[in-house]
Amino acid sequence: AGAGAGAGSSGSAPASASVAASAGGKIQFATLKPLIQRIANPETAIMTTKLIADGLPLGPDKIEALETAVALTADWQAQLAQPGSSTADSVLGKVEVMLERLKSLCDRTITEHALQEAGLTHSSLSPLLGSPAELLAKMYEVYSLQNAEVLCNGTLDRVASAIAARHDLDLEKMKRFLIQKWLLAGEDMDEQQQQQQ
Repeated sequence: AGAGAGAGSSGSAPASASVAASAGGKIQFATLKPLIQRIANPETAIMTTKLIADGLPLGPDKIEALETAVALTADWQAQLAQPGSSTADSVLGKVEVMLERLKSLCDRTITEHALQEAGLTHSSLSPLLGSPAELLAKMYEVYSLQNAEVLCNGTLDRVASAIAARHDLDLEKMKRFLIQKWLLAGEDMDEQQQQQQ
């Protein structure tokens, strides 16, 4: 029902996306947001916003576009879930899946931007953007053991704290576990060296 009802507005999606792309990411999302809010069909509005986000470089504008897509999808889900709604369960299910995927993409993008801004760009971090607990462990493994400057100036803790808070993770508990793990690994290495002597 959503796709058919938005046929009159569907032309806005490619047009808006091409505007963002042709500007090479220089156009601000705030300029396009009022146009998106005028799109009556929620599916078309979400698709348009996602296409614009895809055309923007990593940064605040891309994040704002994705956050807007998440908000639009959440509003649509709430409308479909209202008592007495004639929408089929299959449609509501698809919207719920869409919402979870957009939330995940938005979270990964926010994390990636925070890492980039802080200069924490080790290649081993990118594959873990969708797994915050593993990402935090790898961040401390890479930068605590290999780059003391990042640890000492507080950059690592600041970025890690923001990631942990966003995903409701206990960072202090995680750090204690990592320290214990490293200490045990060090003891095992010492024992092996003693046995070889």
